[in-house]
Amino acid sequence: MSSKQIGIEDARKRLGDLIDAAQQGETVILTRHGKPAARLTAYHQETTVPATPAQMDLNQAAARAIAIARENRDMSAAEFDYEIKIYGIGGPHGPIGQAVYTVANGHLPPVEPGDQTIDQREANWVELWEALQPELKAYERRCEARQFANWSHAARSLGKRIRYA
Repeated sequence: MSSKQIGIEDARKRLGDLIDAAQQGETVILTRHGKPAARLTAYHQETTVPATPAQMDLNQAAARAIAIARENRDMSAAEFDYEIKIYGIGGPHGPIGQAVYTVANGHLPPVEPGDQTIDQREANWVELWEALQPELKAYERRCEARQFANWSHAARSLGKRIRYA
């Protein structure tokens, strides 16, 4: 497998050719001001997706759920961790619980009208939520132990974002 570097401006003009190269096994490194900024590689569909929570790596599933919840809340890691420090991980209907639903049912097609898998989706969600409790509680304890800067209402009113101390 070969690799080549190309500036972002040149890549814009040759995107189709670069995608063709990536599909042929070449790795294309996009550079900004001469420094690597991104990598373009061929997309490979995962062939095996865990179908049940029992088949999932729970540490990885917890990390995915936390990342999805952060993204859904449009928060930085520090802001999200601060919220967990203050309010805890919440229940299955909170932000992390909803993200667990996404992780538990990621292998199923999107819900369609008349979908008969609603009960199975609910069962997957509940099973994974319960299985992830040790990992999520450990994450909550790590957040509780963290120190944060700019966490006060006064700092936030000045437009300062919460960050790790």
